[in-house]
Amino acid sequence: MINILQALALLLILGQVTIQQGMSLSQVSKFRLCYAVCPILFIIVGFFLGQIRTLKQYGWVANLVSMKRFRCRRPTLTLMA
Repeated sequence: MINILQALALLLILGQVTIQQGMSLSQVSKFRLCYAVCPILFIIVGFFLGQIRTLKQYGWVANLVSMKRFRCRRPTLTLMA
């Protein structure tokens, strides 16, 4: 039962993050992209970047992605402290 609830929570959190990032992407593009396309675009790019992380040949891309994520989270962490 707990596994089912955890899976449901993960699905809901993933949906929330996808919608938020889609909205951010739409705002960055100054609403030139349709809002319905932005979350799908975010998911597709995230899927491919997630797959690249597993390939050893493209280690520099994985490092770049990791550093981008760290830099995006860093200001929020400093504001919370």
